[in-house]
Amino acid sequence: MEKFKTRQYFPEGAARKTEELKIEIPKEVWENLEIIAKRVGGDFRMKVKLGKPGRGSFFNPEDVSITFDPLHIKESPELAKFVAGHEGAHRAITPHPKEIGLSREQIQELYSQIGFGYLQNVIEDMAVNDWLRKKISRVR
Repeated sequence: MEKFKTRQYFPEGAARKTEELKIEIPKEVWENLEIIAKRVGGDFRMKVKLGKPGRGSFFNPEDVSITFDPLHIKESPELAKFVAGHEGAHRAITPHPKEIGLSREQIQELYSQIGFGYLQNVIEDMAVNDWLRKKISRVR
């Protein structure tokens, strides 16, 4: 089976333009997002970093980190708080494929198939959002 790499596609020239953007995030906004992500994720040693504009925000179980798309923060700092909570919830409840007994080869095989990672995330995102909603309602 042919192996595929995950990539995000942009209209021609758009990727270049977004990568050239220099987006400044106010210190207090960034600190709040870090706190939300780490507190929801239950991991205060987790790395929270700023990615490249237009590349999306995501949790990476390989290095246990959250990457924020600066465009998400610039467009709506309030919505970025939800993103911080959502990605933190992935840290809290998303098992790494190794944790469910898959070998590195099995992981590579599954995630190299077109659409597998996307469908896995779509299914998982509903559970992540439900878990986050319940956690928030307990805090209030």
